[in-house]
Amino acid sequence: MSRKKKQQATKQKVSVSSVSQTSRISWGGLSLIGIGEANAGENRLGIKEYGCGIFVFLAAVFIYLLTLTPDIGFHDCGDMVPAAMQLGVCHPPGYPFFCLLGKLFISLVPIGNIAYRMNFLSSLFASTTVMLVYFIVVRIGQSIVPCSRISHIVSGVVSAGMLAFATTFWEQAVIAEKYSLNVLFASLLLFILIKWQSDTRTNSPLPYIFAATLGLAFTHHLQTIYIVPASIYFIMVILWNRSRQSSPLQLMLAMLPCFIIPLLLYLYLPLRAMSHPPLNWGDPQTLPRFIDYITIQAYKHFIISSPAVWLKNAWTHMTTFFPNQFTWWIVWLSIPGFISLIKYRRTISLLLCLVVLTNIAAAVRYGISNIQDYYLTSFMVFAIFIGCGLLGIMKFGINKALPPAIAVIFLALPIIPFHAHYNHCQYRNYYFPPDIARNLLTSLDQDSVILIKGDVNGFPVWYQRYVENKREDVALVDTPFLFQDWYIEHVRHNFPQLKADVSPPASPGEELGYVRFRDILKKNVGQRGVYHYSDEPVPQGYMGIPYSFFVKIVNEGSDTLAELKDGDVPLILRRDCPLDAKATDMLRNYAGGYNNRGNNYLGIGKYDLAIYELNRALKIDGNIPVIYYNLGRCYSQKGQTKEAIDNFKHALTLNPKQPGIHKSIGGLYEKSNNLHDALKEYKQEAAIFPDDVETYLAIARTSHELKMLDETISACEQLVRLVPDNADFRKNLALLYRQKE
Repeated sequence: MSRKKKQQATKQKVSVSSVSQTSRISWGGLSLIGIGEANAGENRLGIKEYGCGIFVFLAAVFIYLLTLTPDIGFHDCGDMVPAAMQLGVCHPPGYPFFCLLGKLFISLVPIGNIAYRMNFLSSLFASTTVMLVYFIVVRIGQSIVPCSRISHIVSGVVSAGMLAFATTFWEQAVIAEKYSLNVLFASLLLFILIKWQSDTRTNSPLPYIFAATLGLAFTHHLQTIYIVPASIYFIMVILWNRSRQSSPLQLMLAMLPCFIIPLLLYLYLPLRAMSHPPLNWGDPQTLPRFIDYITIQAYKHFIISSPAVWLKNAWTHMTTFFPNQFTWWIVWLSIPGFISLIKYRRTISLLLCLVVLTNIAAAVRYGISNIQDYYLTSFMVFAIFIGCGLLGIMKFGINKALPPAIAVIFLALPIIPFHAHYNHCQYRNYYFPPDIARNLLTSLDQDSVILIKGDVNGFPVWYQRYVENKREDVALVDTPFLFQDWYIEHVRHNFPQLKADVSPPASPGEELGYVRFRDILKKNVGQRGVYHYSDEPVPQGYMGIPYSFFVKIVNEGSDTLAELKDGDVPLILRRDCPLDAKATDMLRNYAGGYNNRGNNYLGIGKYDLAIYELNRALKIDGNIPVIYYNLGRCYSQKGQTKEAIDNFKHALTLNPKQPGIHKSIGGLYEKSNNLHDALKEYKQEAAIFPDDVETYLAIARTSHELKMLDETISACEQLVRLVPDNADFRKNLALLYRQKE
């Protein structure tokens, strides 16, 4: 090169440097949000990085298969699996992509039953998410620790392990729920954005892939909206920093059709609704119903309006949910991780931070029991922060001349959440939902109708009825929907034998759902078996006969003893796995059902049969005080005083404030002429329930027998206080005052 050309080249470099420096200065405060951030570039991943990524995926699949639910689960599984199998319409907003993909997978993968296949599909979604988190951290690591591939790989593996063994993520990975696919979409969208930022191609296809993926994600679950504000920020920064290459507006307009076209999948909902499938939630075949359905109007009542409650929820969720996912030993690593990202990849740090903040702002407004599921995207982001925290630690070690290979010791970190959460997430022998549904269906009369209430009780029955085709003669009616016109039309179409009326006669002010419920009873009780869950009161003119945890509705005056004997249904429950909250509740419902049967036998004087049923209840759950209380009543009626007192006292150890027990024990002591112990028990009852008239009558009677004048006067004074208009109480008190002069 000639001297003149060298001088020109030098001038150009100086000029470029000056422009770059000027640009850097001109951004000023905008650099805080990533404007003007230098492109970190992209180093191609080698076979080691890809090999470890595949290993992470296969390891996650292996662990999830070891803990996979073998049959239908609780939650929304019993709704979504039948919807996929029958190509029906599940709960809002419908999840058309999930249903279609599930139907394809069920048809192509002939392993296990239908529920197992869908559970397996969920585990594949989760495993793919774990692998994407690994690759995200590896790519970020190229900026934080550019010269240490082992640091990238180790941090990526640890980050993936943190997510894989996070409690809620693991729970969702082993059941056929929508959340695993939802967080897969979130991780894929983040991966595309991060890769696009380092892609130097002028006409990169990644923005169009991102837009199409976002549109497809919206056809699965609207929670994807958590990532939208952060994505808009990130895209605008990328386009601003590349404004010389292409027009931002032109690119955004080009991305729009890619986003809109996948949304056409929502046409699945009205098209399938028109064919009246067995599951047709909301019947969204008309435009008003369709709009209400996809905007989730049915769940608006779960939204909390109080800002004070939002703040309380935010604090509780952040300080409880996140440590519970990764354990307190690990979660602190997210702090140095966020700091490292702020220092080396500010745009990515703000992208991830905005995702978490949006997620929290949306989730704290919902008052639902499974709110932890709504934070899965944030848990995924925190797993990335943890991986970045390790990258920062490893960079510090390399700067201190420590050998990079020492990073391998961090691979032991995922063992901590794995060990902490394995038993909780072990669902390999989890058969509660199908067993409960089968017990119910096999116990019903031919051509009967069951009035279902609630997802936990109802969804497993849906699966047995609509997927396993068990008891196709049985009509299923969901009582919470009876006030909806679309649902009563659905019942009339699918179960015409019930003769459900859209507008049955009602008294002024009666709630429509209750009127329709009563109309179904009127037309079917006595004609066929009618069953419903035991926590629902029956209308006047009917009575409920307990059948384990549900009841058969019969006309008032029916032969109770005969019906009770018919309701002695077989109970099969496999209990070879740890109990979760829903299984524990269902067991208590079963025990409560047998307690109700015992109570009914007690009411008609069949004490031995009552004791038999109550002991069956105790074998299921021995920690329900009312069962021991009822056993005490049975033994008391049989004259077995010792057994009665023992059961009453056992009930008190479980619930010291259960009403009536001290009074019952006192009555038994009084019958045995043990008046001092009787008086002691009556006083304990009065101390707990100071407004019970019968208790003070017993105290007055017993203390009078013991010639304890002051005690008798005190009890009678309390009776006058409680019932001041009772002339007998005042007369007795006057006589006692006279006796004492």
